[in-house]
Amino acid sequence: MRGFTVLSAAAVAALMTSAAFGADLMMTPPAPAEAMTDGFAWDGLYGGISVGYDTTGDAELKGVVGVNLLPAESFLIGIEGGLGYYFDVGNGGGNGVYTTVGARAGFISGPALYYLTAGAWYDVTYGGPVYGFVGGGVEFAVGDNTSIQLQAVYYPSYGDSDVTASLLWHMH
Repeated sequence: MRGFTVLSAAAVAALMTSAAFGADLMMTPPAPAEAMTDGFAWDGLYGGISVGYDTTGDAELKGVVGVNLLPAESFLIGIEGGLGYYFDVGNGGGNGVYTTVGARAGFISGPALYYLTAGAWYDVTYGGPVYGFVGGGVEFAVGDNTSIQLQAVYYPSYGDSDVTASLLWHMH
């Protein structure tokens, strides 16, 4: 019985001292913002090419240039402009040159940027009104300064939708 009491006392003493040692552990600080974006620099100037298709039966090829800012750790805002060419792919429509300008805002999670966008589209060839658009997309970092982007936009004033894929180069 005496052995059981000594063993119990030793166990209680060991448990009481382990809590004291636990209080002295060092906590690891959170990773810096760059580690959360896998080292890809999303801010700054970028440019690239975009291909797409819309619901009116037109395909498009567009050059884009933009700039991104990071006002907070994983929050991005940016502006982008583009000059493109659309062409009919069997729907009897015409071909033409157009220009776009838009803004975007989104959040970065790992190698991905998720964003919403809004802006304007103008048909340089045929003139006419400026059409607004709203949409969203996702952009993935695929290299040190390269990303791919998938985007969908809607033109409420004439009910057209557009889906594009882009290859972008970021200048850091």
